[in-house]
Amino acid sequence: MRARFSRHGGGGRPRRRWAVFSAASLAVLVGLGWIAPTLLVLTELRDRPLVAAFQGIAGRVVSRGATWSWLRGLEYRNVMLLDREQRPVLAVQRVLIDRGLVALAIDPTDLGTIRLVGCEAIVEVRRGGSNVEDILAPWLATFSGPSQSAPAFELEVVDGAVELVDLARNDAWRITELTAAGTVRHSGSMGGWTVSGRILHAGEPARDLAAFSARPARAGTEAGLPGHVRLDRTTIAAAATATLARDGGWSLSSPQPPTGEPLRSLVVSGNRVPLGVSSIWATRFDVSHLVDGLADVRLDLMLPSAGSPAGALQVAGTVSGSTLALCRSDTLAEIVAIDHLDVPLDLTCDGRTVMIRTLKATSALFQAEASGRLGLPRDNSWAWAEALVESDFALAAEIDLKAAARSIPGGLTLREDVQVTAGQLQLAASAHPDGAERVLEVRAVSRDLAAVQGERQLRWNEPFTAWLRGRRGPGHGERLRIEEARVASPAVEVSATGTVEAASVQWTIDIDALAREAAEVFDLDGVKLAGTSRGRVDVKAAEQPGASNAVLSASLSNFEAIAPGRFEWRDEELTLEAECRGSTAGGAAIVDAAHAVLAAGDDRLEMTLTGAAIVNPAALVPTMAWQQGERAQAPLVRAAAQADGVTADWTLAGELGRWQARCAAVTGGGFARATLGGKVLATAALGTSGDVWQIRRAAAEIEKFTASTEARKIVEP
Repeated sequence: MRARFSRHGGGGRPRRRWAVFSAASLAVLVGLGWIAPTLLVLTELRDRPLVAAFQGIAGRVVSRGATWSWLRGLEYRNVMLLDREQRPVLAVQRVLIDRGLVALAIDPTDLGTIRLVGCEAIVEVRRGGSNVEDILAPWLATFSGPSQSAPAFELEVVDGAVELVDLARNDAWRITELTAAGTVRHSGSMGGWTVSGRILHAGEPARDLAAFSARPARAGTEAGLPGHVRLDRTTIAAAATATLARDGGWSLSSPQPPTGEPLRSLVVSGNRVPLGVSSIWATRFDVSHLVDGLADVRLDLMLPSAGSPAGALQVAGTVSGSTLALCRSDTLAEIVAIDHLDVPLDLTCDGRTVMIRTLKATSALFQAEASGRLGLPRDNSWAWAEALVESDFALAAEIDLKAAARSIPGGLTLREDVQVTAGQLQLAASAHPDGAERVLEVRAVSRDLAAVQGERQLRWNEPFTAWLRGRRGPGHGERLRIEEARVASPAVEVSATGTVEAASVQWTIDIDALAREAAEVFDLDGVKLAGTSRGRVDVKAAEQPGASNAVLSASLSNFEAIAPGRFEWRDEELTLEAECRGSTAGGAAIVDAAHAVLAAGDDRLEMTLTGAAIVNPAALVPTMAWQQGERAQAPLVRAAAQADGVTADWTLAGELGRWQARCAAVTGGGFARATLGGKVLATAALGTSGDVWQIRRAAAEIEKFTASTEARKIVEP
C-alpha cells in the first residue's frame, strides 16, 4: 500500500509544477499584453496610426505623448501638423478618442467620438492658394477616386483658435473661442453640425505657431476632461449661444438629417461680424474689391440636393450692416460708404433664375424692393432681356444723390470743381402678361439734380428720362421685340426698336441746347456750339453665327464750333455714311470689314478697313479710377489674334483749310504755326505689324497751296 502510494504521488509533482509554470507564463503574457499599449506609446510607434490616417500629405504629423488603453479609450498629447519645411501649421493639445483598442480592432470603421482640445492653427493665404491647401491637397486627392467606405465618427472641437494671415497685406485675422461638434458618416456626408467662434482683427501676424500659442487659456476650457467622458452636445450649443452674444461672434448649425441623406439645412448667425475679413477671400481668389464694416446676420439656408443639377438654394432671413464700405482690394481705398443697411430676404435660386418672395434693401443712400421670378444675367444684354420677359417680376429702386455725395470719398463730382448736392435717380422694371403676350418694361428717371461750383448753384429739374418696352408672344413671335426704347432730355432724344436679328437706333440732338445745358457744368466761356445732329444705325444679323452688319447714316446741319484760340469750324451740311461687319466680345468690337465716307460739299474723306480688327471703345472714354485696367489701357484699334493683319486705306479730298479746322476741333488742337489753304487730294495705306501701325503707301497733291503765319505767307501753285 505504501509502495503504491509513493508511486502515484511521485508521478504528480512534475505535472503540477508544469501547470503552475504554464499559469505563471500565461499571467505574464496577459500582463505584458495588458501593459503593451503603455509601453508602445513610449516609442515612435505611437505616431504610426496618425501617419497612416494622413498618408500622402505634403508634410507630416507628430505627437509628444500618448495614452492607449484596450478598453477605456485613446489619447494623444501635443499633436502637430508640419509642412514640408517642418514648420508647425496646426497644434492640438489633446486628441481624445472614446473607443479603446479592442473596440477599434473589432470595428475599425467606427471611431466613436474624436475630441480635439486646445486647437491652434495658422493659415497663410496668398493669391491662388494657402499653406493648408499645399499640405492637404495630395491627401484630399486620394478621396476623389473610388474607394472603400470611410470611417464614421463624431467630431468635437473645444477651445480652438485660427489665425488667418493675409500675406499680400501682411495682415492677420483671428478666429477665437472656436467650438464645433458634428457627425461624419461612412459615405463622407455630414450631419448635425454646430460650429461657432469669434472673428477679431489681429493686425500684425504672429508669424509662427509658438508666438500665436502664447496666449492665456480661455476660462471654461474642457482640457481637463478624461478621454472616456463624452462632451455633452448641449454644452456645444450653450457655447455657441454665449459666443454669439459677443461682438464678432458667429455660428453655423445644422440639424441632424435622416440617415443616409446629406446635410441640407443650415442656420447662419452673426453679431457685429467684421466684414474686413473679406480681405482674406479677396487675396485668395484675386478679387478686385472687398467689403468692410460690421454685419448682423440671421439666415436659414436650404442647400441643393447633392448630385441634383436642378437643385435650388433657398435663403431666408435678415442681413444688417453698419459702417459699410466697398473698397479696392489692392489699395483698400473706399469707393462708397453706407452708414446702415437692412436687407430682409426670402428667395430661391436654381442657377438660372431667382424666385423672390421678399427682398428689400433700406439705407440712407438707396432703397430697393423686388418680387417675383428674375432671370440671372446671361452672356449678353439681349439674352438677359429674353430671360427676364419669361416670368412675372417687379423691381423698384431709388438713389438719393445727396446721400451718395456724402458716401463717396471726395463727393459725387461731375468735374473737379462741380459737386452734386441733391437729386434722385429712380428705376423701375417689370415683366407681366398682356393677354396672350408678355411685356417687359424698364424705366429710369432723374429728378431735381443740383450741384455747386464754388458759390454758384446749378440745378436741373428733369435732366433725363429713359424707358424701354418690349413684347413677346403670338403677335410678335417667340422672340422678344423692342417696341420702343427711348432716352429723352430737353436737348437729346434717342430711340430704338427691333429684335436680336434686326434693330435700329435713331437720334436727334439739338447741339445749341446741349451746349447751354453743358455750360451749367463745364467751362464753356467763349465757346459757341450750334446745329442739329440726326442719325440712324441699322443692325442686322449676318449669315456667319455671332456676326452682324451695321449701316450708319448721320448728319450735322448748320453746325458751328467756335472757341477762343482755335480754328472756327462751320459746315452747312456734313454727312457720314458707314457700313461694317463684325461682332462683339468682352466689351470690345471685332470689325471684319468697314467702309465709311464723310462728306461736306466738295470735301470728302473715305476709309476702307479690311482684316479682323479689335476696336476698344474704352480707349475713347475717360474711365473712373477704380475702372482702370488692361481693357482701358489697350489701343483704340489693333489686329485680332487670329488675323494676319489689318489694312486701312484712306482718301482725303477737298479744301485743305476746312479739313485743318475740322481736325483741330476734333483733336482739341489750337492754332498751328500756319493756317493752310488749297485743294488737296491725298491717299494713304496703313497696316499693322503686331501692335504697331505702319505707313505702307502715301501720296498727296495740293493745288494753290498756301501757308500763312503772322510773319509771312507761302504761296505754291
